[in-house]
Amino acid sequence: MGVSLSLFLKQYPYVFHGNAKNGCPVSYLQAGHLDAEGVLCLINMERIPIFFWNQYMHILDKKIADGRTKNPNFRRCEAVNVLDLKGLTRAQINNDSLDVFKVVGQITKSFPETMHCCVIVNAPSFFTIAWKLIKQFIDARTSSKIEIYSSSKEGKNRLLELIDGKSVPSDYGGSAPSMSSLISKNHQTVGDDAASWQISKLMYVRSGKKKAKFEFEIPAGGPPVSFQVHTRCASGATFSFFKDSELLKEVVVTNSTNDVGAYSKEVISELEGPGKFRVEANALAKAGYFMLVGNSSEGN
Repeated sequence: MGVSLSLFLKQYPYVFHGNAKNGCPVSYLQAGHLDAEGVLCLINMERIPIFFWNQYMHILDKKIADGRTKNPNFRRCEAVNVLDLKGLTRAQINNDSLDVFKVVGQITKSFPETMHCCVIVNAPSFFTIAWKLIKQFIDARTSSKIEIYSSSKEGKNRLLELIDGKSVPSDYGGSAPSMSSLISKNHQTVGDDAASWQISKLMYVRSGKKKAKFEFEIPAGGPPVSFQVHTRCASGATFSFFKDSELLKEVVVTNSTNDVGAYSKEVISELEGPGKFRVEANALAKAGYFMLVGNSSEGN
């Protein structure tokens, strides 16, 4: 995709964990924590399908093979998908998030028989209207396999009907680790791109006197940290790095290419601890979202 997979998954909290009672692998997506602005700071819309094609062509295939090793009688080529809408707000149902769903919908049309069912849990009351918009981007056969539960209790009961309790995350009434633990572990094991020390912050940066600010700390003995800024804001912004009250560096981040969409720039390298640091950002013209990402040298 052109960006760290572990960083992408921080914006798109998705993980496979365990198998259903019928042997199907189970995936979980915490859509209420999905950050479309963060995703689009990192990659252009046309590159998003790369992740989903990889999930269907390689990851799902591996998970199905794993299911067969546990149950030799398992013959399905399907998955159970759990979509958690807890925390979803009306503001998140915007053009950017709908564009992401359109991309996902186009990919699922190519694999309509790989979904055994999709269980949507913790659906807020306003989701009924949003579902009418989203449904039009999904294949009819696929949408017929989708179940929606607003009641937390009913959603948990349905998951425990489909999946053994020891494989269900504790968030949904099972005894498996919590979703936050599973996602954190997934970030650390998605591949060689997972940095040993990574921090990320999505900043909404305006012009004027009120600057966007972010504070972080680098511990003593930790590896040096380098920072990049990812954005699709065409007009750019100025980023200033401070250690305590000392200005370390000021960098202007603008799109120096003719390409339209997401771009990135390294803004400071080899920051060393111990110390408390602060970043201040001010837009050059129009306001926009900027993703500040710090990786340790050991993880690069």
